[in-house]
Amino acid sequence: FWNCKNIEYVNIPSVKTIGSSAFRWNNIKVINMPNVEKISNGAFNSNEIESLDLPKLTYLGNYAFNGNTLKSVNLPELKVINEGAFISCAQLETINIPKANEIGRQAFYGCYNLKEIYLPSVESGSKIDATAFEASGLTDIYVPFGEDKKYYAPWGATNATIHYNYTA
Repeated sequence: FWNCKNIEYVNIPSVKTIGSSAFRWNNIKVINMPNVEKISNGAFNSNEIESLDLPKLTYLGNYAFNGNTLKSVNLPELKVINEGAFISCAQLETINIPKANEIGRQAFYGCYNLKEIYLPSVESGSKIDATAFEASGLTDIYVPFGEDKKYYAPWGATNATIHYNYTA
C-alpha cells in the first residue's frame, strides 16, 4: 500500500505484525489495529495520523511513524522504540509508554511540542541512546532511579530537567 494517496483509514483488527514500509507515504489519518504487536521499519512513515492507541504493541521499528502529524500516543505495552521511530513528529504533545525500556537513536528528534515524558520502566540496564530525545521540546523527564545512576540522562534533551526517583 506504499504511496496510495486515497487511503485515509486502516482497520485491521486481527493483524499482529505490520511489515516494513507497508503504509508508507499515504494520507492515512486513522488506524485501528487493536491486536498489533509489532510494527516494522518505516511502516507508517509520512502519513497524517494524529493519534495512536495500540494497546498490545510491544515493538516499534526504525522510522515507523516518521513525519506524521501525531499529537497523542498511547502505547501501554511498548517496550522497544527503535531509531527515529517518531522523528519529525513536530506536533506530538503527549505520549504514554510506561513499559518502554529501550529507546533508539533520535527516536524523538524534532518532536518540538513534546514537553514531558514519564519513563517508569527505565532502569540501570535499560538501553536508551544518548541522542534519543535530541532536538525535542522536552523540559521534564521523569525516571524511577536516583541521580547517582543518571548514565546519559537527559539523552540529548539539553533543556530538560530530570526528575529522579519518580514513582507512578
